[in-house]
Amino acid sequence: MPETSLLALSGDSRKADIGRRPSGLMERVARAWATPLPDLNCAQYRLLIGQRFGLEWLAEPAARFVARYPLAACDLYPGDLTVNLLIAWREIAAHAPEAMRSVVALDLGWMARGRDSLPEGDILHEAMAGLAEARRVVGS
Repeated sequence: MPETSLLALSGDSRKADIGRRPSGLMERVARAWATPLPDLNCAQYRLLIGQRFGLEWLAEPAARFVARYPLAACDLYPGDLTVNLLIAWREIAAHAPEAMRSVVALDLGWMARGRDSLPEGDILHEAMAGLAEARRVVGS
């Protein structure tokens, strides 16, 4: 993994510019965008993947991590990185097809059980739909 930040790798300084009245999200994205890749924490990975920023560099390590630790709680709830990864599965698979195959092969029954208690349209429903589609497209 490069010892540099997504800012340096991408050359995109817009994500590091928080402006005059930044939101909390903008501040967190800017901080993560300027952090060297080896120093990014799980919550920053979750945030950047959820925003679909830097996937060219983050897809492979994130998918490998999820394949090993699908229930890891980054900063919100157990499996939060897995959920964001599955929602962005197409972009993840474009940059890390083999690692994404490992993710879709996982037993993610815990997601289905959690989804049943949530209203339609919840993020877990979106992740399960992504998982089903990814399994059809990239295989399981």
